[in-house]
Amino acid sequence: MVLAVTEPTKWLTVNETAKILGVSGMTLYRAINAGAFPAVRIGQRICVPAAALEKLADIAIENSTVIDAADWRKVLMGE
Repeated sequence: MVLAVTEPTKWLTVNETAKILGVSGMTLYRAINAGAFPAVRIGQRICVPAAALEKLADIAIENSTVIDAADWRKVLMGE
């Protein structure tokens, strides 16, 4: 499988994401470890795809509703 990337993928640290969301880094780490927030682990490092954060926000705006981060699989993956 060949992956064509037209622009660099944007990744955020947990602390950067927490700051954007206005929560503590520890709160976000707990949510990630509980499977309640999308992230990717590479070795000891955890990264949050900026696209996932943007898509959650877009869906909340489009639907004029509150998206529960714990439901991110349903929202982002259509489960």
